[in-house]
Amino acid sequence: MYLIAGLGNPGRKYEKTKHNMGFMVVDEFARRRGVEFTSEKFEALYARADFAGKRVLLIKPQTFMNLSGDAVSAFADYFDVDPAELMVVYDDCEFDMGAIKIRRRGSAGTHNGMRDIVDKLGYTDFPRMRMGIGSRGEMELFDYVLTPFSEEDLERVIRPAVERACDALECFLSEGTDVMMNRFNTPKKKKESSPPSAAEGEEGTSEER
Repeated sequence: MYLIAGLGNPGRKYEKTKHNMGFMVVDEFARRRGVEFTSEKFEALYARADFAGKRVLLIKPQTFMNLSGDAVSAFADYFDVDPAELMVVYDDCEFDMGAIKIRRRGSAGTHNGMRDIVDKLGYTDFPRMRMGIGSRGEMELFDYVLTPFSEEDLERVIRPAVERACDALECFLSEGTDVMMNRFNTPKKKKESSPPSAAEGEEGTSEER
C-alpha cells in the first residue's frame, strides 16, 4: 500500500494559498485517477486509487498544518505502510516558485507540518517532494505562506508545476524514487560570483527546510 500525503490547511479560505501546494498536487492526482476525497478517517480526507498495479491512498490532513503528523502517522500505522512507500508533498520557500525538489530521506527542516510528521512517525527515512513557492523577501513567514498566489502565478507557474508534480508521482509509483529524482528534480542554478562551498548538497543543509 502506497500512501501519498499532501499537506495544507482545510477550508475554502486557504485553497489558493502558498501553504496548500500539497493539497493542490494530490487534488490533481486524484482528478487524473477519476477519484474524489469523499471519505474521512483519522482526521483526514482520503481517496483510494490504483496506478501501475499499485494500490494508493491519497490523504489530505484536516487538522491544520502544524498537526499534520496525526493523520499521516495514523494512516501509516493502520495500513502498515513501508517508509519507502510513503510520499509527503509540501511547500518550501527555499526554492523558486514552481521548482520541485525530491529527496529519499532527510530532516524535517523548518517546515512545521513536516516537523510534526517526523515527530509522530519517529523516523525520517521516507521520500518527500517539496514544491517551491518562492522567497518570502521581507515578509514574515506566517504571512507569506498564507498569502494566495496571484492569478497570473497560478496560471503561468503553479498549474504547470502541479502537473509536473503529478507526473513525478506517477513515476514514483511505476519506477521508484531514484528514477523520480533523476527525472523531475529541478536543477540548481549555478552561482556565477563564488565557487560552491564544501558543504553544499550534504544532508542537513538548508535544502531540508
